[in-house]
Amino acid sequence: MKRIGLLVSMILLFVGVGMNNSYAQKLKLGHVQVDSIFQIMPERTQAEQELQQYSKQLENQLMTMNAELESKYNEYLESSETWPATLKQDKEEELNGLQQRIENYQMRAQQDLQTKEAELLQPIYKKIRTAIKDVASEEGFTYIYDASMLLYKSDDSLNVTKKVKAKLSL
Repeated sequence: MKRIGLLVSMILLFVGVGMNNSYAQKLKLGHVQVDSIFQIMPERTQAEQELQQYSKQLENQLMTMNAELESKYNEYLESSETWPATLKQDKEEELNGLQQRIENYQMRAQQDLQTKEAELLQPIYKKIRTAIKDVASEEGFTYIYDASMLLYKSDDSLNVTKKVKAKLSL
């Protein structure tokens, strides 16, 4: 009885090892350096220029608002001693309101800038992902990982960065 149990265990072990080996042989792993590809994409330069222009527009508006605040604050400092209390209070509220508007504008501008950046860069990354997917399909890869996110890579993992660059005509 023990021999039959041992024999069955050995058969299951060999079958399991054989199945694992055949499964492992079917896996084809690759890695790609997405950042290095992104850096040489021609669209990146245009997107960065657009982003800089957009940022400059937001910054110019902020500078205009700050200049207005500074002007009104200087006027307040120069003349507030001669103003009646109600006018002085009204000007203080105006200054506080303007300061609040500037702070709100800064927050919205930062959010808008991040949105604009995502809007400009998303198509570039999509193009890279599509090229990676095409290379994976053509070459029979099971997985392709971004090399910048890997903690460890096996020697079995193939670097497909050049193939993806070629697919993108870079």
